[in-house]
Amino acid sequence: MLDCALVRTCWLITTGLLLLAPADPCKQTGLREFSNRREGCNVRQNALVDFKLIGLHSGFQHFGSRANLQVGFFVPSSKDGSNSITVQAVEVQDLFQYFMQSKDSIPWREGAWNVFKPWPTKDVIDFLGLQPENIGVVAFYKGGNGQPVFLPVNVALDDRKPVAHKYTFRFVNGQNLQAVDLALTNSSGLEVSIHKPDLNCRPKTHPGCILSAGGNALTFDLDMSALPEGSYRLKLVGHTPSGSTSSTEVLFYHHS
Repeated sequence: MLDCALVRTCWLITTGLLLLAPADPCKQTGLREFSNRREGCNVRQNALVDFKLIGLHSGFQHFGSRANLQVGFFVPSSKDGSNSITVQAVEVQDLFQYFMQSKDSIPWREGAWNVFKPWPTKDVIDFLGLQPENIGVVAFYKGGNGQPVFLPVNVALDDRKPVAHKYTFRFVNGQNLQAVDLALTNSSGLEVSIHKPDLNCRPKTHPGCILSAGGNALTFDLDMSALPEGSYRLKLVGHTPSGSTSSTEVLFYHHS
């Protein structure tokens, strides 16, 4: 028979440890409403699509705590004015289900550089302890056919414009991939000659290798400096270890 004093002592220790354990920051934060955005933790479905674009950056300035972030991007004059623009941020590696989305009420100027602000890190990002390299940001509007048109964003501490036109793409892939083929076409549907990164782990010489594990982020750069301004379509075809393929296409606007 257990000693009552011993049982009581164990219960007190266990209770104390539970009280000392850190609370779930997402439960404390939730999804909060601010004047220009919704930000916090947003429960999302676990099912992964083949590819999901979570970041298209023309620049991303490193920042510390208590920073006031600004997201700059060019809005083409050809955009349908009836469609609002959405600025959205999520985690690259999903630890807290962090989510930020701008509100539809924000007015944007067509044919001009626009800046989404304020986005102070003290409200949510600092509390969750998110690192800059684990945040992906996109801006997009819905085209006439309902397909999103992405606008490369410059995340900075001021309203500066990017000097170069090298874009960083960040996709979350739903399956293990050994290689990814890229094809870039212009608004006429013609393939554009551009230097593309070599996204291949060489499974023939390295059997079982994985370029990007399912649920992780595939990151690569495309230098668009030599290309004329306009709409472009990027197609990705991923090759899995089983021999199957997965694909997606994203439409984006390049401002030169």
